[in-house]
Amino acid sequence: LTDSAVMYQSRIQELNDQHGAYNAHEAAMDHALHMLGLKMDNMLFNERLVNEVSYTKVPLPAFLEKNCFGGDLGKILRERCAKGESADFSAISYLREDEKQYLADYFGMIGKSDAQSQRTYLLAARAGLEERRRAGDEAYRKYFSLYLKLGVLAGLILVILIL
Repeated sequence: LTDSAVMYQSRIQELNDQHGAYNAHEAAMDHALHMLGLKMDNMLFNERLVNEVSYTKVPLPAFLEKNCFGGDLGKILRERCAKGESADFSAISYLREDEKQYLADYFGMIGKSDAQSQRTYLLAARAGLEERRRAGDEAYRKYFSLYLKLGVLAGLILVILIL
């Protein structure tokens, strides 16, 4: 075999010295940013929307244009709002059915009533969103090491097959 494994370990040590040890929180942020195409501002969607509904009362299409949300969620919302249609989340294959329904309900309420009612709804939704985030963090902590080990094993199998 080559010395790449040794070189990799030295690179890890170098990065640890520069930035500190890589932890589960940083791994989650990297996963969200690089694997799921999410940005930090996507995680603040509800908070920004509450502020917009409360103070500026800008329509959803203008809100989305102003805030430039990325990833699948932003793409679907921009496409549907441009056509004046409600968002359809069935195309996001990695979401469970209950998550798709939650998003459909969430966005189905926006723009259907006066600003105060929408603000009340969005503030109430904050608890549900926080609970979903907490459940996602818990699942991440539960399965992270398993997926990491499976990835390493798959890599080793690939190396063995190539040799």
